[in-house]
Amino acid sequence: MFTVLFPSFYVVQYMNEQCGGKVNDPYMVTPYNTLDDFTKNMVLIIEEQNTNSICKTYLGNPVLTVNVLFFLNVSVLFWVIGLIQRTFWLIDPYWTLLPVLIGHFYRQHPLANPTPSLQANLAMVLVYIWASRLTYSYFRREEWKFGQREDWRYTKMSQDFGSLWYIVSFFAVGVAQQPLLVGVSLPLCAVHISTSNNNAWAMNDNVNYLVFALCVCAILIAESSDTTLQNFMLVNEKRVNEGKKKISILRNGLWKYSRHPNYFGEISFWTLYSSFAFLNGSGWMVIGTVLNTLCLLTVTFMTEGKMLREWPKDRVKSYKKYQREVSMIVPWPWIGGDETEAEGKEE
Repeated sequence: MFTVLFPSFYVVQYMNEQCGGKVNDPYMVTPYNTLDDFTKNMVLIIEEQNTNSICKTYLGNPVLTVNVLFFLNVSVLFWVIGLIQRTFWLIDPYWTLLPVLIGHFYRQHPLANPTPSLQANLAMVLVYIWASRLTYSYFRREEWKFGQREDWRYTKMSQDFGSLWYIVSFFAVGVAQQPLLVGVSLPLCAVHISTSNNNAWAMNDNVNYLVFALCVCAILIAESSDTTLQNFMLVNEKRVNEGKKKISILRNGLWKYSRHPNYFGEISFWTLYSSFAFLNGSGWMVIGTVLNTLCLLTVTFMTEGKMLREWPKDRVKSYKKYQREVSMIVPWPWIGGDETEAEGKEE
């Protein structure tokens, strides 16, 4: 599982050896403070194909370098592995690891501060906490087994597209992950490789500790929600084994106030995390958080649609009542509703 990223590790080591001594060359390093600057910088690098292209890309645009490595090593290689294995389960556990690895790419970059700031350290600690929680939640759901199953959305698309899935999967599984994972990791570039002098707020310890604390709260919301859901599923499994009827709708804990509180925690975490980019004068880097939020909202509608299509009529009726009474994402305590029913498995 961990060996599939060795090509990227080797390439980064090679680029450090070849380009590390050129960090003071103004031709190689072009600062960018806005999305427009970043775009022009990227286009210039792509157009100037010469012997210095590798170092100019690596030093002049670390974000572009991450995208190139991601495309080749994840979008393409993981797609090939998925076709060989006939399942795309591997992308799910790697979803939890890739932001950490991207963070270390920026942290070891020749332009990064050799002595990371408090903000940079807090940002890395947060992404480690986030990754640990999500990895634990994933393998707990999969009963601590590798390759137990692939995401149900991929299974459904493979059935819908038939033989075309061999091509469609490249975009749906591989390419689709890139803007999300590289995007939400952009603040890690901002805290390690600052391209702006407007960083007075970034150096304010109290502000950074506040962002850190709020991000931890968001992680706790997601973990509490996933744990409640896991316990609910175990209770229903036990009831089935005992010949009892399943509890219909999960309305315990945060699920009383939100139909998808785990998604609320996830959206809140990355939204708060993007504050690190704003504090460094790189507000455009919030684009990854926006894409991730739109993706989770889309998944929410897909998940509820699947429930309403596949559940028995009496359970669908109960869930529609739950939909009328409880907020979809943001918890609203005063909407609360009846606690006597309980479900809502999210994959």
